[in-house]
Amino acid sequence: AGDGPGDAHVVIVYFDPPQTIKIGKGENTGRSMTYWNAVSGIQTAGMWHGKAQRYELPMSVISKKGGCAVLLQSVGKDGLPGPILGAALIHKPAHSRP
Repeated sequence: AGDGPGDAHVVIVYFDPPQTIKIGKGENTGRSMTYWNAVSGIQTAGMWHGKAQRYELPMSVISKKGGCAVLLQSVGKDGLPGPILGAALIHKPAHSRP
C-alpha cells in the first residue's frame, strides 16, 4: 500500500474456484449451476495509516482457495467501515490449480 490519507483496514476476501453444482430441489431441479468466486472467508490483515507498507500472505493459504481480493477500506468517524479506497486480486498460483 502506498501513501494516502487517513486510516483504513486491509481486508482479505478469500474465494473458491468455480464449482458446478447439480440442483436437487426447486424450479431448477436437475439443472447444473456454476458458482464463480463464491466468498469462503474474510479476515482483517491489519491497519493502514496512510504510509507505504508491505503485507505478506502465505501462498499456502491462497493455494487452498481460488484466490483472494485485498481491499483497502476506510474507517468512518463513527468507527464503522467506509468506502473501499483500493483493491487488488491475487489468483491461485498456476502450479497448484487442479
